[in-house]
Amino acid sequence: MQTAAAAAIPLTLFTSGALLSRRAFALARRITNECTASSVATTENSVSRLLGAPQSVRFWLWLPGVAQYVDRTGRLRSQVAGLQHSFPGRLTEIPRPAGEPALGYALLPQFPSRQDPLLDAAMHAVAPILRTLQSQLDAEELIRAARAQSVNDEEAGRREVAQDLHDRAQQRLLALSIDLARISTAQTREQVITILRRSQEQIDLTLHEVHDVVQGLSPQALGDRGLEEALRDLAQRLDLDICVSSIPRLSGDVEWAVYRAIGEAMLNARKHSGCSAVRIGTWHAHEGAAASGAAGEIHIAVSDEGTGGARINLGGGLHSAQERIADLGGDLWVDSSPKHGTDVHLRVPRH
Repeated sequence: MQTAAAAAIPLTLFTSGALLSRRAFALARRITNECTASSVATTENSVSRLLGAPQSVRFWLWLPGVAQYVDRTGRLRSQVAGLQHSFPGRLTEIPRPAGEPALGYALLPQFPSRQDPLLDAAMHAVAPILRTLQSQLDAEELIRAARAQSVNDEEAGRREVAQDLHDRAQQRLLALSIDLARISTAQTREQVITILRRSQEQIDLTLHEVHDVVQGLSPQALGDRGLEEALRDLAQRLDLDICVSSIPRLSGDVEWAVYRAIGEAMLNARKHSGCSAVRIGTWHAHEGAAASGAAGEIHIAVSDEGTGGARINLGGGLHSAQERIADLGGDLWVDSSPKHGTDVHLRVPRH
C-alpha cells in the first residue's frame, strides 16, 4: 500500500532499479515518520543520519517576509552563492510543486551519481516538513523585525528628547553654574545681587525649556482641545504667527502623528526658512472620492514664504514624521523651491 511518503516522490525516481527503488521508498517513509518541523538543525541532523552520512546535509530556507535565507543557527543572509566553498557537498534547490513559492537550498553529500535518485527521494520527502518550518520561521522573523523597528523608533525618540534637553535646558544650566561660581569672587553686595538675579532668570528660563520639552512629548492641549488649539500653543512657544483652518478631531494615533509632523514643519520654518508666519490649510475628500477609497482622508498643508529649498533628509525630523504617517496609512511630502517658500503636505486617514 502506498504511503504519504511514497506519494511525495515522483514516480520516475522508482525506475532506477528494484533495489534502489526499495531503498528510496524506505528512506522517504522514515524521513516522513521520524523528522519533525522543530528546527532547521534537527531536520538537517535527521536527514543526514538517515542517509548514513552524519552532519552532511545543510538547509538554507527562504523567508519571503524578510526576503532573506536562514540557516541552522538562525543567521540570516541575503544570498547562498559561494556556500559550497564553505561546506563540502552539492548545492541544489529544495524541490517544490509548480506554482508554490521557493523553499530555499540544500547542500547534499557527494554520493556517487548512481545514488542521485536516493537523494532526490530524500529531498521530496523532507520538502513538506521544510515548508512548515519556513512558515514558522518567517512569522517569527517578521515579529522580530517589527520589534526591532519598535525599539529603533523608541531609541530615536529618546535621542530626540536628549538632543532637545542638551540644546536648550543643559545650556541654561551651564550658564547658571558659571554665574553661581562667580559669587565666590564677587567684591561687593551689589555684585552678588546682580549674579543672583541673573541666576534666577536662568532658572526661570530652564523651567520654561523643560516645560516645552515635556509639552512636545505629550501636549495637554492636544488631548483636551484638539489639534488646532495645540498648534496655536506651539506657535506661541515658537514665536510664530499662525493662520490655521478648522481641523477636525482625528483618532488618537493619527492626531498625535499629525501634531508631530506639523510641529516639525513649523520648527523648520522658524529655524531655517527665515520667516515668522505659517499657514495651515485643511481639505476634506469629497463624497465622490468614496469609490477610490479617499473619502475617509484629510489633506493638510503647512505653508511658509521663507527661503525654500527644503527637503526630507534621511534620519531628520521630517523623515521620522514621514515614517510615522506612512505607518498609519498616510503620506507626507514636501514641495519647496529656492526663494519660493515651502509647502509640507500630509494625507492621513480620519479614523
